[in-house]
Amino acid sequence: MTFDILLAEDNLVNQNLAVKILAKYRHTVEIAENGSLAVDAFRARVAQGKPFDIILVCRIPSTILNQNLTCLDGRFDALHGQHGSHRTHSFV
Repeated sequence: MTFDILLAEDNLVNQNLAVKILAKYRHTVEIAENGSLAVDAFRARVAQGKPFDIILVCRIPSTILNQNLTCLDGRFDALHGQHGSHRTHSFV
């Protein structure tokens, strides 16, 4: 099984390493160099009807992360008819 992955990472070395590892397992990876670009990429894919299977977020400051999660969570709710629902997001 392969996945279509969005990687939010600003460090070029980390980007290259992640892509190399993920490509080894035949996953496709789109890179966003920051959280705002990741949200833009997410929105664009949803608009195309091809959302990412996985979104990997690497060390984004919590204030930016919380703002973007609110945006993504609202978009997810709208797509899945879950207006007003609340979910807990866990990150490692």
